[in-house]
Amino acid sequence: MKKNILIAIFLIFSFSAFAMAGFAERWLEAWINSMFLALTVAAIQAISICCLIFFRKPISQANIMKIFRGLTNHNFAATIIAGLLLSFIIAAYIDFACGAFFIFGELVIIAVWLIQGLFAFIPAWRKRLTRPQAIFNLSCLSLGVPIAYILYYFIVHYNLFQSLYSYSYSDSYIPEVEFTIYPTEFQFSNVTNLLMYTTILFLPWGIKLLCMSIKIMYLRLRIHTRVNL
Repeated sequence: MKKNILIAIFLIFSFSAFAMAGFAERWLEAWINSMFLALTVAAIQAISICCLIFFRKPISQANIMKIFRGLTNHNFAATIIAGLLLSFIIAAYIDFACGAFFIFGELVIIAVWLIQGLFAFIPAWRKRLTRPQAIFNLSCLSLGVPIAYILYYFIVHYNLFQSLYSYSYSDSYIPEVEFTIYPTEFQFSNVTNLLMYTTILFLPWGIKLLCMSIKIMYLRLRIHTRVNL
């Protein structure tokens, strides 16, 4: 009887360890995929930043800047655009950042919300993002995200740069054996996650826009009341 009980306990622990190991392996593979995708985005955006710095003067004098100057004349529209672009750029890294913190990934979202709130509600900070040059820079960095996603799709699909896009590690129980993880094929969920996180991260800006809308309606109501009097 005791022998059967011990065998049952041993089997339970074995199955639990196996399940945890399988979960950890799946999590690691998903995180590696998110990491390489985020690194691809970072590489494209780094090239964009270098181009923006190198061609800063010609860009500031280009006709396209007239469009961005026109946008900044409307504070409400400029706030929407700046908030969306910034949220979109950050959203490209959230999967990787949350995965790095594992079960504490929610703390990353909260931290980003706080930072977004500071930029949205502090006038001096918000003004830095709603200037013509700032919105143009954010637009260029945002454009780098879909470019990086398309590039990553071809890199993974056709096994390009396989030596660079691989992660090797060894288990503490089997230190002499080295495991290598390659990114999986690009999935549609990467795009849906990007859009979902953009919406979530835009929340502080949405609250600010709601406050601005209420303020505008209140001022218009006061002006209308004074005119009628």
